[in-house]
Amino acid sequence: MVRFLEYCRTFYKGAYYPILVLLLVFIGHTMKMELIFGGIMMLTVAFGLLIGHDVKFTMMPLMATFFIIPARNFSPADPGYGEYYLQPAVLIYIIVLAAIVAASILFFVIRNRKIANPITVKGPFLSIVIFCGVLLLNGLFSENYTVMNMAFTVFMILAMPVVYLIFAAFLHFEKSVVDYFMRCLVGIGMLISAELVVAYMTDVRFVAGDIVKESVVLGWGVWTNIGSMLVFLMPACFYFAHSHKKGWIGYLLGLIELFCILLSQSRAALLVGALSFVLCVLYLCFSGKNQKLNRILTLSILALGLLALPFVFDKVKTLLGNFLEQGLGDNGRFDLWSSAIDAFLRNPILGSGFYDVCHYEGWGMFGMPQMCHNTILQVLGTAGILGILAYGYHRFETVRLVVVKRNPVKMFLGICILGFLLFGMLDVVFFIAYPNIFYTIMLLIMQYTDSPAEELYL
Repeated sequence: MVRFLEYCRTFYKGAYYPILVLLLVFIGHTMKMELIFGGIMMLTVAFGLLIGHDVKFTMMPLMATFFIIPARNFSPADPGYGEYYLQPAVLIYIIVLAAIVAASILFFVIRNRKIANPITVKGPFLSIVIFCGVLLLNGLFSENYTVMNMAFTVFMILAMPVVYLIFAAFLHFEKSVVDYFMRCLVGIGMLISAELVVAYMTDVRFVAGDIVKESVVLGWGVWTNIGSMLVFLMPACFYFAHSHKKGWIGYLLGLIELFCILLSQSRAALLVGALSFVLCVLYLCFSGKNQKLNRILTLSILALGLLALPFVFDKVKTLLGNFLEQGLGDNGRFDLWSSAIDAFLRNPILGSGFYDVCHYEGWGMFGMPQMCHNTILQVLGTAGILGILAYGYHRFETVRLVVVKRNPVKMFLGICILGFLLFGMLDVVFFIAYPNIFYTIMLLIMQYTDSPAEELYL
C-alpha cells in the first residue's frame, strides 16, 4: 500500500497528470459528456489532495475545468446552461462532487497546516485584498442597491485572494514549478485551439463563403471569450522558445495559437493578439540563448507567408471577412461606456453597483450583471472613486512586480497579463472568475522568481 501511494504521488507530481486532465476535458467537451469526464477529473483531484503535500498538481484541473462545458441550446446572451445544469439530478450530482472536493481541500489544509509557507500580507497580495474589499462595498450608497452586488464580488474573491492565499501557502516553490506552470498554460492554449478546430469541423456555419461569427461557440464561451483566452495564453508558448532546448517547438505552438485567434473571429482578440505576438517575437530575437535561431525562424516564416499568400488569398479573405465588414465599429460599446460614466456621476464615492451600471435587452447569463466592456469604466461606475483608487494601487503593484528584477518569466507572463488587460478595455474578461484564476497564479509565480521560497513575501 505504501509503495502504491508513493507511485501515485510521483504520478501527480509529474508531467502525465496534466496530460490526463487535458484528455478528460477535451473528450468530455467534444462528446458532450462533461458530467462523466468532469466527475472523473474531480475525483482524481480529491484523491490527490488526500495523499499529497503540494498543490502544484491542482494547477491544471483548476484552470482547465471550465473548458469542459460544451455548446448546447445557444444564444449569445443565454447559452442554455440553466435548462441543463439546474435539472434536479444534475444539480445533485454537481453538489455531491463539489462537496467531495471541498472536504478533500479541508482535509489537505488541516493535514498540511504545519508545513505551510509563511505568509506576509504585502505587495500584490495586499493590493488584491484591498481591491476586492472595496468591491464588496460597491454601490453601497446607491438608491438601487442590491445584495447581489456583494454576492457577485464573492466570485472574484474566490478567484483572486483565496486562490492566491492557498497556492502561496501550500505550493512547494522550487525551480521546476515555473516550467510546470508554463506548460499548463501552453497545454490549455492547445486544448482551446483543438476545441475550436473541432467546432469548425462540426458546428461553425458558413454563408456565401463567409464565416457566421455567431456560430463560433464552444459552450463555455463565445468568440470573444475564445479569442481572449488565446491572447492571454499565447505568450507562454514563446517562453519556451526563449532559451529552452527545442525552443522552436514553442515558437510553432505560439503560431498555432495566433492562427486560432484569427479563427475565433474576435476583432479585439486579433488586435491585441497581434500586439502580443510582436512583443514576444521582438523579445525572442534580441535576448535569450535561442535568439539566433528565433531570428532565422521569424524571417523564414515571414518569407514563407509572403510566398504562400497568392495561393491562399481566398482562404485568408474568408477568415478576415467579418473583420473587414465590421471594421472599427464600436458595436454599442460607446453607449455602454456612457452608461458607466452616468453611473459614476450618480454615485461618485462607491459607485452604483454591478447591477445598476449597464442595461441592455436579451441578457440572461446565469444572473450575471450587464457589463460595460471596459475595465476602468466598469470599476468607476461600479465602485466609484474608492474603487478606481484601489484598482490603481493594484495596477501599480502589478507593474512594479513585472519591471523590478526583470527576467524571462516575468517578461512573458507580463505580456500575457498585458494582453489580458488590453482586451479588458474592450470586453468584460477582468470580471469573469476563470480568467482571474490564471491571472492570480501568474502574479504569484512572478513573485516567486524574485526570491527563494524561504524569503517569499506576499
